[in-house]
Amino acid sequence: MIEAALATPVFLLIVVGVMEFGLALKDYLAMSSGSRAAIRTAATLGNSSTTDHSTLTALRNGSRAISVGSGRIDFVVVYKATGPNDLLPTASGCLTASVTAKCNRYTPADLLRPAVDFGCGAAEPDRFWCPTGRKVAQSDPPDYVGVYVQVTHNNPTGMFGTTRTFTDQYVMRIEPQKL
Repeated sequence: MIEAALATPVFLLIVVGVMEFGLALKDYLAMSSGSRAAIRTAATLGNSSTTDHSTLTALRNGSRAISVGSGRIDFVVVYKATGPNDLLPTASGCLTASVTAKCNRYTPADLLRPAVDFGCGAAEPDRFWCPTGRKVAQSDPPDYVGVYVQVTHNNPTGMFGTTRTFTDQYVMRIEPQKL
């Protein structure tokens, strides 16, 4: 009885820890999968008027596991990168709002918007760095596009903290669509 009384709390702590770690890992991997799908879509579609909508759709579809259970997508930033190793500059203001000629910042509600809500008009969410203005000519050369995603994971038991914030970002050169 004494051995069981001493071992049971330790055993339960380990089991809960493995469960919390596993759920956090699930959200992180889903975010990573979704952001990779999003950057591939953004780089492939280039300057199509619905590039950002398709990018958000790819992110949503690639990270479906986040919406089930303990995680949520906080925001997504599609930004103009200067090279393959360019990270989202924190001083640019893109983490808090869209910035003209630099980035489009999207909220979770934007992930569910229809394609007709996009197109760089005066009220569209992609108007700040309009996809139709992105360089896609091999001779120009093409722009680099980046996708930054932030996800909050809620720990179900709270035993190891209540939340964890994960971020992921990728940069790719837009695929040339003409010489």
